Amino acid sequence: MGDPRMPGLSTYWIDAIVDVNPATMTELKSRYQPVPTTARPDVWNTLTGLLPAGGYLANDALNSAFATQQSRAKVFLAEQVPVVVITSISE
Repeated sequence: MGDPRMPGLSTYWIDAIVDVNPATMTELKSRYQPVPTTARPDVWNTLTGLLPAGGYLANDALNSAFATQQSRAKVFLAEQVPVVVITSISE
């Protein structure tokens, strides 16, 4: 990630709150079978107020689906509305 000729570390992060259609939400739940969690998405402060109220579903399979070899992801599905919350960090 980044230009290897440049000194220093390069860290990239993405925080996203994504409205998806209900069919996509159903597909994500069916494919990855996330479970209820007490954890909350850890998004940038300016996005916190945009997070859906209520509980979330999550698991490692869902995280892996949104990760790459260079990045790790934490993914949450809102229980009450078709919203996916993604936090991703690449180094």
